[in-house]
Amino acid sequence: MDAAQQLLLRQGFSGTGIEQICREAGVARGSFFHYFATKTDLGVAVLQRFGRFQRDFMMSGPHRELTDPRERVLRYLEWMVEVGRMPLVLQGCPVGCVGQELARANPQLREAAAATLSDWTSAVEGDLRAAKRAYAPRARWSPAEVAEHLVACFQGGLLLVRVLDDDQALSRSLEQYRRYVAGLLADG
Repeated sequence: MDAAQQLLLRQGFSGTGIEQICREAGVARGSFFHYFATKTDLGVAVLQRFGRFQRDFMMSGPHRELTDPRERVLRYLEWMVEVGRMPLVLQGCPVGCVGQELARANPQLREAAAATLSDWTSAVEGDLRAAKRAYAPRARWSPAEVAEHLVACFQGGLLLVRVLDDDQALSRSLEQYRRYVAGLLADG
């Protein structure tokens, strides 16, 4: 699965063949079919595994210790800006890559990608909802939509990293999002 994920990030799901995955992983083709019936099954497993890793990693930052919901949200977003500079993160996101490439063509991969994004947005939404309730109860914004916007900023930032060949694009995108949320949760 590591080999498949790395190849997927480098050349896309469609551009990656089973033979190449097996060669990169150092396993025989028969071993592949012992674990996966199809390349799509492998793709779903890669996305699910990445989703678990992403959820555990993204929600394990120093913000989790904070009790004030606004401070927790803002510290999480500050931490995300830091995460957006990490070389491993800058390699890309398999969910975004597969989603961009095949979401409309492959329902199984679309569903796996959607589940991963939904897990992330739900976790962020909970903290945003608590912060809105405490600091902006009359504001006319949706915690679910603002959480979804984080995913758009993150994935869009990764796209800019690749297209502009600019390793700072993701952290800039996340910093702008952090300022936006800080404005939404400003006192008053």
